[in-house]
Amino acid sequence: MTAMLPPFEFAVIAELGHSADQWFSLVRRSESLGYDALYVTDHLYQRLSPVPALAAAAPISRTLRLGTFVLNNDLRNPAVMAREAMTIHTLSGHRAVLGLGAGWMPADYRDADLPLDPGGTRYERLRAAVRTVKRVFADRTEAHTSGEDMATGLDRTPSTGPDPAAVPALMLGGGRRRTLTLAGQEADIVTIVPPLGPQGPVDHADSMPEQVDTQVAWVRAGAAGREKPPVLNYLLWACFVTDDPQSVLSTLAGRLGYPPEDVARMVPYLVGTADQLAQTLLTRRARWGFSLVTIPEAAIEQFAPVIAILRPR
Repeated sequence: MTAMLPPFEFAVIAELGHSADQWFSLVRRSESLGYDALYVTDHLYQRLSPVPALAAAAPISRTLRLGTFVLNNDLRNPAVMAREAMTIHTLSGHRAVLGLGAGWMPADYRDADLPLDPGGTRYERLRAAVRTVKRVFADRTEAHTSGEDMATGLDRTPSTGPDPAAVPALMLGGGRRRTLTLAGQEADIVTIVPPLGPQGPVDHADSMPEQVDTQVAWVRAGAAGREKPPVLNYLLWACFVTDDPQSVLSTLAGRLGYPPEDVARMVPYLVGTADQLAQTLLTRRARWGFSLVTIPEAAIEQFAPVIAILRPR
């Protein structure tokens, strides 16, 4: 059974408050430590904008997948957004990941002078944007192939869709049923997080394993019938590799207002020795199928020994 489980992949997520030197250093360090992907968030207060930052990372990296985590759909035209993702994909040698979201942070809407519409309205716009992005991906891939055929004189059999390697991987996610069902239907990568409100997590109780059981079931229901199921990812909000996990858990408990034993069960938090964290991730992969592990930039160095345990070279 273990042999049938997907292999682990590891990603770093960064908020773009970096200088140029700091950003380039992070790109190189992520790759040298063995991470598979570098994702960036998208908020208007950030010093760097995600698309130009990822484009600049392309020529100084060789293996890192470069992705958005996630672009606020309400701030962009989806057809233009798809074209920009295709540009990063081309410049990086087919390493781009386009992560899309419905938007949630009030400050982004205030700074963009846009209304923060109800969640159902933003969801419908996201669903429409996914259709547009996939159409643009298919159209641009077909146009590129047609151009090659005209140059070479080849007559190809019509394709049923774009070559997966020729377009960016699509990442969707969230915490609620309709969004995770959509992600299961459409995405290459599905990220599961606790439900978020305007100020962040609605209730930390939503971080418990029993809720994740339900969320994964929604994704699997959406993905039913797909030839290739999506990769499952759970974003870690905090990761601490420590020989004194109780002390860290007590500190987190004070911040979150939950007992340390409850915090230890919350899926967005990972606390323990390198060996303990490796075992926790193995258990989560067996239970839920989480093979992509995304950790915050602050933990990039301390988490590296966990990668070495789970994926020895």
